[in-house]
Amino acid sequence: MKKKILMFGLPLLIILVIVIIVAGKNNNDTKKYEEINWSNLTLGKYLPEPSNAYGKVVSNLDHALSVTLVDFPKEKFEEYKKSCIDLNYNIESEDSSTSYIAFNSEGYKVKLVYSLNDFYIDLDAPEKMSEIEWPQTRLGTLVPVPKSTYGKISWNNDTIFIAHIGNMSKEDLNDYKEQCKQMGFDNVTLEGDRTYQATDKNNNELHLLYLGFNNIEISVSSKNATDNSKQEENESSNEQTTENQPKEEQETPNSENQEENNPKKEESSSTEESSSTNKKITDEYSTPEYEQKALLLFRRTGEAQYPYGIKYHWLTGGIANEYQGNGNYYYRVRVTVTNEYGTKRKGIATGYVDIKTNYIDFSVGLD
Repeated sequence: MKKKILMFGLPLLIILVIVIIVAGKNNNDTKKYEEINWSNLTLGKYLPEPSNAYGKVVSNLDHALSVTLVDFPKEKFEEYKKSCIDLNYNIESEDSSTSYIAFNSEGYKVKLVYSLNDFYIDLDAPEKMSEIEWPQTRLGTLVPVPKSTYGKISWNNDTIFIAHIGNMSKEDLNDYKEQCKQMGFDNVTLEGDRTYQATDKNNNELHLLYLGFNNIEISVSSKNATDNSKQEENESSNEQTTENQPKEEQETPNSENQEENNPKKEESSSTEESSSTNKKITDEYSTPEYEQKALLLFRRTGEAQYPYGIKYHWLTGGIANEYQGNGNYYYRVRVTVTNEYGTKRKGIATGYVDIKTNYIDFSVGLD
């Protein structure tokens, strides 16, 4: 009799366990989503409120908004896209059956993506710029002064120079490209109507990118400075490596996913080093906690811009991962992005994070 009870009781127990697991999983999933109060979003006033605002807020900053809505009907997506167009988001527009990207007259950029009943809404505020003086030192001197002096210079040292310049059309970018060629950046590795990539005889690498709304990015990186820095780091690391355990095993995560989406320890250590002095910069924002937070903000910004997939190749394509002091982190890494049709393209993601204000500048130049 006891055996019969066990035989009938075991299937019931298995069913009960399955129900508990499924119920727990569903509860965990639904906790991610809730009704969104649109009026609580900092940039919500610049967009129409969706008819079905059920989902989650990915980022709610004064310069960037990212929202994911679930169980959103396709016809509602079309209605919302039309509402955005009615709000004059129609400048430099890119329209397809599942996405829409455009600026308005104030420079706000909206990106709408629809996939499998999920609706992704991203809004970027125009970057704050002012009149600038072109640098007379460091890498900024390797490129010509642009036509416009309205912009923002984020980095200028022996490793990296990055400037965003406003009031520059695509035609102006092409003219500037020719000036850069005359200054020695004529070994072309990538060229298009929105981007230009080339090196000079000293192996300095130039990237020009049209960001939209008459804004361009100018960046110069010194591979020689990066190689010298890495060589010194490697020599220092080798001194600490035991004879019985290879250095690579000590520094590289075991998980393939961790390897590709997170910098190696060797690269992470360079975030605390100055590119010009190779000495550690230590201040209140150079702690591991802030370093991880900055990297997370960088990665999540890329994931918000490329909801169909973005893979960071830190091991094989990590170019820069540096802490520049005063809460500023800089990243440059090769990536593979996926669009709504499953097409994959390679490129370079560049970004800087101000951990004090959570300001993030992120862009991808596709090959």
